[in-house]
Amino acid sequence: MPLLRILLSIFRLLPQSFYQAVIGKKAVHYDGRTLQPRAQGFNAVSRITGSPKGEEDVDKMRQTYDLAGQVLDGAPPTVAAIRDLKIDLKGRTLAARLYDNGSVTEKKGLILYFHGGGFVIGGLKSHDHFCRRLARDSGLRVLAVDYRLAPEHPYPAPIEDALDTWAWLYDQGNDLHFDPDKVIVSGDSAGGLISMVIANHVAKSRAKKILKPAALGLLYPSCDMTITDPRYQDLRDLEVMMGDRLMDWFFRRYFTGTNFPEDSSILKNIDVSPALVPDSILKKWPPVYLMAAGFDPLRPGCEALRDRLQALDHSLDYKEYDDLFHGFITMSGVFPETVKLTQDMAAFFKKHV
Repeated sequence: MPLLRILLSIFRLLPQSFYQAVIGKKAVHYDGRTLQPRAQGFNAVSRITGSPKGEEDVDKMRQTYDLAGQVLDGAPPTVAAIRDLKIDLKGRTLAARLYDNGSVTEKKGLILYFHGGGFVIGGLKSHDHFCRRLARDSGLRVLAVDYRLAPEHPYPAPIEDALDTWAWLYDQGNDLHFDPDKVIVSGDSAGGLISMVIANHVAKSRAKKILKPAALGLLYPSCDMTITDPRYQDLRDLEVMMGDRLMDWFFRRYFTGTNFPEDSSILKNIDVSPALVPDSILKKWPPVYLMAAGFDPLRPGCEALRDRLQALDHSLDYKEYDDLFHGFITMSGVFPETVKLTQDMAAFFKKHV
């Protein structure tokens, strides 16, 4: 991928003024928002690499996503300790990585983090710099989980991994040195969906031996795949980073082995659309940090979740980066907004643990 690395490096070095001059009156506008010129420029660069078409593109997409994180996410933040470990579950073992910016034996809060990537791409490498920043800014430990990915492990494998990891975590307090009353669940995109599934599971559970999250951190999460808001399709049609073609590609990989899309009822499952839970479950969620991006097809779903939480007078901190797109959190070297985002979410977490 030498050419891609060169393109990404050039893109990162060019100033915002360059993109403003090039784009001029061709700026993208929608729903009272204007796409940031640099974001529009990156969208053009990403199209050069082409859209995935079939199974043969899965490995390429994974490599591209990991490379983009390394090149665009700035220098890796320094933290006191990083430890790779294994999560032994029934019939499988997951890789994980523990980040700590303080004493490795001090008992404190833990953020269980699930990466994004449409359940098909992403992992410990793509989100390494982001998890480092989160550990540094929050002062908490961050445990990033490398859950199984589709199409090798389609739905519901990633959900099973998440719920089994949550159960596994119950007995790990001494080994990982965390306070069981100060465990936070967080994730971006697909990882945000996973985080909501865990919150729903805990809210419905009657088990005595179960951790209860102290807070949720949801970064442009996939809330509701049944959404009928016309803006959802409009934003898909704009093809800004995550458009119609890419979302369809993710869906078809993730739902391999099901009757989707012929049987669309699968989208109503609360493990697929976790924001569809009734208010009786939603009000049992812990305090929520919720972030959306203006040019993200998932924004209408985030707004609907925001409105429901506000109607319940739930503890909520909602942020929107109205001129950016889905996926920008691993591009801190390009979009400084990511640095502020991490600091804001870290402050929210510290407030609640």
